[in-house]
Amino acid sequence: MCLRFCLMDSCSSRDSSVKDLEIAQELIENEENGNDSTDAAIRAKNDLLWSISNPDLPFARLMSAQINFSVLYEGQVLQPSTGFTINFSCYSSCKNVPNIILHLNPRCGQNYVARNTRIDGSWGEEESVSGQRFPFQPGGTFFLEVFFADKEFLIAVNGFHFCSYRYREPISRIKWMEIFGGVKMSRIETVRSKSYPYIAPANYLLKIFKLTPVSTVDLNLNDQKNLEPPIMAELTESFRPGYTLRISGKVKLLPHGFSINFQNGKSYWPRPLINLHINARFNYSEKMEHAVVLNSWLHETWGQEQIPGFCPFSPGEKFILNIFCAKDAFEIIVNNDLLAVYKYRAVLGLIDTIYISGDIMIDEIRSSLEIPQPNIPTIS
Repeated sequence: MCLRFCLMDSCSSRDSSVKDLEIAQELIENEENGNDSTDAAIRAKNDLLWSISNPDLPFARLMSAQINFSVLYEGQVLQPSTGFTINFSCYSSCKNVPNIILHLNPRCGQNYVARNTRIDGSWGEEESVSGQRFPFQPGGTFFLEVFFADKEFLIAVNGFHFCSYRYREPISRIKWMEIFGGVKMSRIETVRSKSYPYIAPANYLLKIFKLTPVSTVDLNLNDQKNLEPPIMAELTESFRPGYTLRISGKVKLLPHGFSINFQNGKSYWPRPLINLHINARFNYSEKMEHAVVLNSWLHETWGQEQIPGFCPFSPGEKFILNIFCAKDAFEIIVNNDLLAVYKYRAVLGLIDTIYISGDIMIDEIRSSLEIPQPNIPTIS
């Protein structure tokens, strides 16, 4: 059952939205009376609830949201395009202006994805920070997922987590979804999901590499886009004492931060076991105190942070990071200087994935049986 309409931006924009809302109300009443024409066979197939190919835009469809539920979009940004909009909406007390529980708006001219909520005609505070580069380029294809977690929307692009948006209103209020703007959709689906991100089509998963105990992934030999996170390396064998992982790259200018996880599994939600989380944070206050924070995610919670006494990473500077698996701890060495010794908090052999995200460019990932030799400071 499909519904086409465009939503207005203020309570004074009444002309065309009155009819749109009347049509929406009629369709919702029909759905509540059991007149949904969606193919029952599609709903019953695995976890797929419904699917539509090549819909005309603007497009809208009645829906009810629930936890562990994903909406999947496969499409292409038009060229030229200023962007497009996906809204998850419901009725409001402002007669002709629906509430928007989630307003998702990729803006090509400004290179960011805006997220916001509109209640009774008033917009809330816009959010725009994300963990990766703006992925919606005019003419480019994409695979977008909106996942309904227990406390927030999780949004993935091309198989990798992109951003989060905490619920500002109960998702049970959502009555319909709409899409409009400079985009062409080839497929839209809703599925029940036990994990996030949903497995993207193979042609989008270009930044997942296999890493054997003695191997090198030279990202300079691949498409230049591969230099930027998110990047995932799957281990063909478990880590054990004696292994060294070497990551060489460069910190971006004006970075917010970056993370490297040694984890079990490729999912973002439920959060996987993370044996080692390396998180560089860049602070641009008067003190300019950059920091590296080390931690582990075990038993559904973060442990106690370990913060080394200095940060070896600088904006715009290259680095070589070695993580050596010693007998009972990770030895973390940056540019030949020992940054920290981090005791294992979980079994080393559980690590099967290296996940890199944030404001860095990666040249090479190498695993070996070489033992790095850090500089040892002399005591005068």
